[in-house]
Amino acid sequence: MGRRGIAVATAAAVVGLLLAPHASRETTAAWTDGAYFTTEASTSEFFGCQQGPVVVTTLEAAPAGTLTVQGIDGECVGAPMSVEVFDTAVGGVPGVVVHTTSFETGLDGWIPFSDNNVERWNARAHTGSYSLRARDRDQTWEGPAREFGGELTLGESYDASVWVYHESGFDETLTFTFRDAFPGAPDGGFGYTTVATATVPSGTWTQLSGELSVNASSTARRLYVESSNPTMEFYIDDPRVATQPVDPTGAWVEASGAVTGAETTNATDQPFSPVVGTGTMETRVTIGGFEIPSTWEYEAPPVVLGCAVVYAGTLDTVPGIPAGWPWPTTGVTDGFSHQPGYTCADSLPTFSARVGVWAVGSSVFFQLWETPGADIPLCG
Repeated sequence: MGRRGIAVATAAAVVGLLLAPHASRETTAAWTDGAYFTTEASTSEFFGCQQGPVVVTTLEAAPAGTLTVQGIDGECVGAPMSVEVFDTAVGGVPGVVVHTTSFETGLDGWIPFSDNNVERWNARAHTGSYSLRARDRDQTWEGPAREFGGELTLGESYDASVWVYHESGFDETLTFTFRDAFPGAPDGGFGYTTVATATVPSGTWTQLSGELSVNASSTARRLYVESSNPTMEFYIDDPRVATQPVDPTGAWVEASGAVTGAETTNATDQPFSPVVGTGTMETRVTIGGFEIPSTWEYEAPPVVLGCAVVYAGTLDTVPGIPAGWPWPTTGVTDGFSHQPGYTCADSLPTFSARVGVWAVGSSVFFQLWETPGADIPLCG
């Protein structure tokens, strides 16, 4: 066959392809010399899964353990699918609390610094019922103190905080100080670090918060609270020392499994924090080995607060249903208003009533009208 015969045969093949119905193709098909395909036929279409862009979301609140893909073509059912989202909150390490106390059961190692006295006191407290009172002071540096031995690692840094309170009637300066003993320290063998200092109003609990670093050759470590007023009584509560947290680096979270339908949900390899909005998380989707365009969309699901059964025609406001709801929202019976974590009954005594189920977040409501003699189903 000459060149003209080859050209005619090829043109016929192309025309035949263009006129062929839009149908799935066998995955065993192979590319051959002289075969041409229209630009509208993607690789995924060629292999039988005609898939356009999809939406990636989750149907759960944080921390979520599943990913859901929406808008999958029916021809893709059974195909392997991998879904990934990049969670910027993954990879961090929270700080570990080394010491904290609210003095509810004892001094927890806190002692007086020098000749002053400290005692648990139940007339003032930041949390709980007790705080630690510092009295009988006559030096600025006298106050509550605590020694830290092996609790603090040499050469490491820590976050430290304490709540302070006084009733002098004036603004007073209080300071949270770390004293570190180590060879060659400049002040009599001690190094001093101001963790935090503040001007504290009278009658107001104020937090002093900062960081401290332990010398690599430290032999003794002490935290204490002092005041520029050498004779003032003051109180401390909720001291806290913790390792410094490591900021998250972010990581890809993956869910994989077979496509089960237009909306397919699979479990993730680790919990993640979904971000509310469109396009707020980076996504990657592959179906049948081919990458599919995808977009993240997420709206936090509502948290159901409770149920109420209301009589029609009464005038009392139904708790939890905001004003302006298009259906009547008046009237409530006794005994059917619940807090989070409850489980509603399967049915209620038969009477003419309306059931309102309200939620926060997306403001979703269920409205059911009943007639005498019929059970009223409630949320489970």
